Amino acid sequence: MVGRRVFHLLAVAAIGVFAEIEMEFTKYPESVTAPVGDEVTFECAVRVPGERLQWRWKPANDDNWKEWQETPGTSQKDSVSTKLVIEVKEDTPDALYQCIVWYGAISLVSVPARLSIARIDLSRNTPEKRVITAPLHNTVVLHCKEPISEPPAILTWWKENKGLRKQLETPHGVLVIVNASPEDNGVYGCSATNELSGQTVDLPERTYLRVQHEGNGGVRYLETDDFVGVKEDGVLLAPVRPENNLTLWCGVVGTPPPQVTWSKEGIASLPQRRDQMLVVSPFNSEHEGIYSCSANGIRRSWKAIALQPPHWEGTASSVNASEGGSAHITCGRLYGQPHPTVHWLLNSKLVETGKGIKATESELHIDAVEKRHAGIVQCFACNSLGCAYDAALLTVVPVQISDQDYSAELPKTMHIPSQPPKRHNRKNSRKHKAVLIAPSRPNVTRLSDESVMISWTHSNHGLPIQFYKVQYREVTNSSSVQWHTANNDIPAYIHSYEIEGLVPDRFYKFRIAAVYSNQDNKMGRSSAKFYLQRGGFRSPTTPVVDKAVALSPNTIQLNWTVAKTHRSVTSDGPSTSTESPEENVKESRGSLVTAEEKAPAEVAGSNGYIPAKVPITITANPMHAESGEAGVEMSFLHNNNCGNNGNNDDNLPHPRKNGPPRQYV
Repeated sequence: MVGRRVFHLLAVAAIGVFAEIEMEFTKYPESVTAPVGDEVTFECAVRVPGERLQWRWKPANDDNWKEWQETPGTSQKDSVSTKLVIEVKEDTPDALYQCIVWYGAISLVSVPARLSIARIDLSRNTPEKRVITAPLHNTVVLHCKEPISEPPAILTWWKENKGLRKQLETPHGVLVIVNASPEDNGVYGCSATNELSGQTVDLPERTYLRVQHEGNGGVRYLETDDFVGVKEDGVLLAPVRPENNLTLWCGVVGTPPPQVTWSKEGIASLPQRRDQMLVVSPFNSEHEGIYSCSANGIRRSWKAIALQPPHWEGTASSVNASEGGSAHITCGRLYGQPHPTVHWLLNSKLVETGKGIKATESELHIDAVEKRHAGIVQCFACNSLGCAYDAALLTVVPVQISDQDYSAELPKTMHIPSQPPKRHNRKNSRKHKAVLIAPSRPNVTRLSDESVMISWTHSNHGLPIQFYKVQYREVTNSSSVQWHTANNDIPAYIHSYEIEGLVPDRFYKFRIAAVYSNQDNKMGRSSAKFYLQRGGFRSPTTPVVDKAVALSPNTIQLNWTVAKTHRSVTSDGPSTSTESPEENVKESRGSLVTAEEKAPAEVAGSNGYIPAKVPITITANPMHAESGEAGVEMSFLHNNNCGNNGNNDDNLPHPRKNGPPRQYV
């Protein structure tokens, strides 16, 4: 239906910072027609795993692209593919189904698939009796009004004869009586059959035919325009679906029978003239035009059009815009018949035009770009034959805010009122503004030859943080090395992250970005150069939790062992741990902990501990289940608080430079 589109996503300021990601659908859901009782499966797949895959749907006859409803599907664990299974019932509506892939705050939607229910709808057919009189020895051509059906219904004619029905041979769905005579007088009707569902119904129209002798002279058409075509703006239309034929019937009669001439606008006479019937096979856009049949000075014309699904000519280009500036996105030239309806989407949501946002069929213009406009812009074009889209990446460069805009010294506690404070002195109004507090300079701990653990702190002052992003780059002599960004959005309550896929024996730098509740963002200071040493590193023995005892509804005592020491901790919300030798487990909170030596100093590099006094902080985060039962899951990440830099002397303890070390629970 539409070619695949590939996008390369660069850093988007409004949603933090993103790694370069290639987003591509490898499989779209495909439109299908199914009868009641069948089971339909839609499939969707992407090349690069997303954070999540989601399905949504809306009624096919509803042009409102804002009101989509989510529906659960079945996604693979690798987040690459998803399926949606639908049981077709009597009340299942014709609908459009789309899949959405999310990469952080950026999302991309697939071409929608149409689910059409195989059935016949007689809503536009009304009981009608028409009387047709035809002169002797003419060719009588009669049409019945085609009902709504998917797939199109097969029409057959029958004639009543003494209370019985006689089926007639009508291969084109049109009744053709050659050299009509009084024996052809009678009542005629049509039946419609949906071959997929097997449903057959009688159409409510009845035709009374009377063949009689008429005097010389009169030439006329037997049927009115509404039986031989679709009238639009006073013109008869003859729409032809792809790979179908154009078949027209003239239906003119007279005494004597008139000679019919077929013509096309710009062509005097068509070579494929077949008296009352004209066939153009196969019919395509090159054959479009005005076709006419004429006889004895009267003429009937049809505008023949080739139906085609939408498609865009040209490719949309990505746009870089500055916050507060304008952005102009063009999707190319649109083709399709019937003429498609265009919908603009930004990160899978409908773009509503209005003040500052204008949209045409092929262009979207934003007067004042905001950070929330960053992401994937898609222009969808749809008609009765399907949909197509083009897309562009809109990158928003935010207005830079210098550190001088904020106070150098922040209060230990900061309250942001729900109502704006009264400003008694406008000159000092900036003191009431909420500030963006950047994350701390990160600590780096080696985990393996190819991975490290990043940890950081935040003062919890200023605007609330929505999530963090982690960036890293290799330190080289080249100034063109770009920062890489981890894909995941890290929740605000988490202050550590594992980076994988690094190359050993190289220097790296790391930094943390925070995205705040006002959609703004701020970058923390980068770490010092970190040398990722290959092999030869043996981490200290992992602590083992022996017992967890609930002391109160919000206090837990943990006992753990490592080497030959025994330790315990009491967690009363976010608190400072207590730790003591086995014979004394009730040492006061906030005390310094001595990491006791378990091996001689000369072999301290072989999983040995070096005596060093360091404070340990434990942070507990309750995890609330959907069932309403709250629980706390605790584990230990035993960091080397002395650092892990290959340039340092491993025999000497080194404190961290940017704040107290943290033990995460």
